[in-house]
Amino acid sequence: MNPKKALFIQFVKYGITAGIATLFDWASYYIFYEKMGINELVSVVLSFVVWFVVNYILSVLFVFKKSKHKKGKEVALVLITSITALGVNILCVWLFAMMFGAIPLIAENSLVIEHNLIPLFAKIVSSGICMVYNFILRKVFIFAD
Repeated sequence: MNPKKALFIQFVKYGITAGIATLFDWASYYIFYEKMGINELVSVVLSFVVWFVVNYILSVLFVFKKSKHKKGKEVALVLITSITALGVNILCVWLFAMMFGAIPLIAENSLVIEHNLIPLFAKIVSSGICMVYNFILRKVFIFAD
């Protein structure tokens, strides 16, 4: 198969698995932050743990078949790259909360968007950034295929 096509297919597979893991991430974030009243940054960390487990299992099963490393080192490297992505995630949520958290936004149709939606929106935006970041690091440094 053409290497560019194979890379594209692998990226799409990663996008699907990351999308599934991200649904778990968002749902758990929503539960932790909105329903349980846990601080938004703590909720990011807790939902990250859920995301990491789901994402790692799905990625190994469906996307990356060969590792450049032994299993223990592979898991450690994936965890390290994921933790750096968590840092990006936390930074995005924090920046949005600080910039917009106390100020309601006015939509074009003059409806007020509640300020508690800002961290959820930030979580969505940062998830897309982190997905691309994680794929690139895993493809280049961790997995051989």
